[in-house]
Amino acid sequence: MTVTAVAPSLPELSVHFADDPNIDLLARLVVSIPTLLIALSGPIIGGIADRIGRRPILLFGIVLYALAGALPYLLDNLAAILASRAALGLGMGILFTLPPTLLADYYENIPRRRRAIAIYAAATASGGVIFLLAGGLAADIHWRAPFLLYLLGLVFLPSLYATVNEPPRKARARGAREEKSGSKRALVPWPALIAIYTMVLVTGGAFLQMPLNLPFLLVDIGFGRASIAGYAIAWPLLLMAVAGPLYPHLRERLSNAWIYTVVAGGLALGYGLLTFASSLTLVIVALFCFGVGMSQMFANTSTWLLGLTDSTIRARVLGGLTMAIYAGQFVFPFVAQPIIRAAGIRTSFAALCAILVIMAIAAPLASWLVRRRTGVSADHQPL
Repeated sequence: MTVTAVAPSLPELSVHFADDPNIDLLARLVVSIPTLLIALSGPIIGGIADRIGRRPILLFGIVLYALAGALPYLLDNLAAILASRAALGLGMGILFTLPPTLLADYYENIPRRRRAIAIYAAATASGGVIFLLAGGLAADIHWRAPFLLYLLGLVFLPSLYATVNEPPRKARARGAREEKSGSKRALVPWPALIAIYTMVLVTGGAFLQMPLNLPFLLVDIGFGRASIAGYAIAWPLLLMAVAGPLYPHLRERLSNAWIYTVVAGGLALGYGLLTFASSLTLVIVALFCFGVGMSQMFANTSTWLLGLTDSTIRARVLGGLTMAIYAGQFVFPFVAQPIIRAAGIRTSFAALCAILVIMAIAAPLASWLVRRRTGVSADHQPL
């Protein structure tokens, strides 16, 4: 909901605050500021959660998310709205980092963990579909109405309070000591983590360029209605929700590195098709590639990271994943926009295709080099 719920209201928000000379930039910051705060707060939240526990921070996060998200409905000052969106970003950083951390706490059995996190990722994509459509309908009523959708977070507060628990900290510490015993002292594999975070940053940032620029491509080929763009963007999110739970079955057959190749390859093929798309049919086929590829992204990278690291730094590791995802989403528009201005949207799609092809090849190659050098696969996941 960080982006999809309020994006349809931005044109009307721009009209309302038209007297501000920088409204074009500030209106876009309403969407981008939360992503920046999510990126900055992820590792910090993870570090605090590893020390004091997950549950109290999670409960605080959903209250902050709901209240800060809805506050712009009452505000008539753009600076105050931007401040509330920054607070929303902090709440989202909590909600994006701690649920998969808790799932990893609950499911120490690796196959069950993969299944749980795959369902979590599918639920995230389903929310994108629902609130992309709901935000558009609410924006038709009034540009402020989509902000009220964030209050739905409070609906979940009683059930979270009643049912969410976490393994006692002493038990986690004891488990960590067992992992570190003897010659198996746990070390943080920083080169592997940085490589995975980099892949996530590039892939997540590249994916976001599709919903940002697809409406302009549709206008170019003769489909200028906003509703068509909305349905088109919802299509890959729906595919992500449907295909996401297939991750455990795919992981039984492919390594994490090769699954990442499927992800990056799907996006590369999608952008390749969009580069030459001259019909709505070809656009739909391209978006199918986006949806199928990205359906495996979060489950694969999160379980990959969890399998490489110690349980005592679990929240920090997933906080780094949060940072990588949203840093890519914040940075990539600054990379793509100069290409679009100089050579057009289709050229930017071709450039993104080339970058993703490189990433798709690099992942299994790096894994092979690590295995050849150490005798251990880079994506080995110990029980």
